Amino acid sequence: MSTLVRECLVIQIVTGLFLAMIQGARIVKGNQDLA
Repeated sequence: MSTLVRECLVIQIVTGLFLAMIQGARIVKGNQDLA
């Protein structure tokens, strides 16, 4: 049971970081377009 919960937490953290990286890339790209 604990292993399943741990895997779910890892997946959530990884997906969160991935989405954060995508959003950060979009913000940087938008700033470059404005500049």
